[in-house]
Amino acid sequence: MVSFPRPSAGLPTRRHGRPRAARRLAPFLAATLLAGCTQVGPDLVAPPPPVSPEWQSRSLAEVPQAPAQGPWWLAFGDPALDALITRGLAGNPDFRIAGLRVLEARALQAAARAGRLPQSNVASTALGYGADVPSGTPLGRGDAVVGALGASVAWELDLWGRFARAIEGADAAYFASLATREDIALILRAEIARTYLSHRALQEQLAALNENAALQERSVAITELLFRQGEASELDFQQARTQLLATRAAIPPIEAGIRTSANALALLLGRPPGPLPELALSPPRLPQLPASFSASVPADWLRLRPDVRAAFFAAAAQSAKIGIAESDLYPALALAGTLDITRTSLGNPFGATGFFVGPTIRWNFIDFGRIRNLARSVAKSYVDSRARLGFPMAPKAWADEVLAKLEAA
Repeated sequence: MVSFPRPSAGLPTRRHGRPRAARRLAPFLAATLLAGCTQVGPDLVAPPPPVSPEWQSRSLAEVPQAPAQGPWWLAFGDPALDALITRGLAGNPDFRIAGLRVLEARALQAAARAGRLPQSNVASTALGYGADVPSGTPLGRGDAVVGALGASVAWELDLWGRFARAIEGADAAYFASLATREDIALILRAEIARTYLSHRALQEQLAALNENAALQERSVAITELLFRQGEASELDFQQARTQLLATRAAIPPIEAGIRTSANALALLLGRPPGPLPELALSPPRLPQLPASFSASVPADWLRLRPDVRAAFFAAAAQSAKIGIAESDLYPALALAGTLDITRTSLGNPFGATGFFVGPTIRWNFIDFGRIRNLARSVAKSYVDSRARLGFPMAPKAWADEVLAKLEAA
């Protein structure tokens, strides 16, 4: 990285200072007007998927569109399921981590927006100097204190869209984090609902088995009584007894499944395995959907999938990184100003004040291929992210063109 500041010619006089400064700043002001007009790198545009117009069957086309029904789990009308999902989102560690990722992306988004604004810094120093003098010399004749204060301001023009691409990438990363958080919430809700419905189904099976076992115990008692009285064969008695034992043997696995599903629900809620008070809000039976409930068609499901949106925004963020990497191949212009003030304890003749205002040029033209290789790496990662969206051909052709340009640069 090489910087070429324009040195100051000293303090200009009143007669010639303003015209000379105007002539110096004229090209820079003209470049300012052109700043932001050029952005290197690709713009991500998702092409429509090549779908045949006859892809839908007549039966699917006749499915009515589902009206707005609110959250899908409310259609079950089960207070226990509602409470489990609500508290699962509040206590699940994965969902909390995804929320922290959103806050991190929002902070990076604000930092990227601040990058195109003027940057400044201030530095100060104080030094003491002493000399060997005879004893009894008044203070100040052999000692001196030197203080310096410096301030600088720099504003880099976004000639090649570096900061615009950085903002674009930060925005895409932020939206990707939101989609990822929504994807985790969707998976968490679905897993809680699936585990809850499995728990209720097992409870219904257990209730049915206990009821069957009670009926079979009565049947065994009646068959045994008839066998004792000679009105039934021993085969009938043994068959009834075997059926009762088989029903009793099926109960322990169901009870173990109920405990396992309850522990799984506790883990999904971010709790240690144990009792769940939320299960007492509803009777131990499997909830049913209302007859008027209608599902959306598969195309609507695809549009609602947050993982698809997260993949698209991730590809957009990767696309913006290409523009950032490619902008490093070109010179960067900035308007810089510095002010240095030096004062000593020896008086004004030993103090100094200096300033500099003018454009600076930064151009990384000696980097031994570092920038080009980084751009190639980002371009290939961009191809991979686009391939995950299902559009591998167009970005591959674009990547070949970009890599050829980078080779020739």
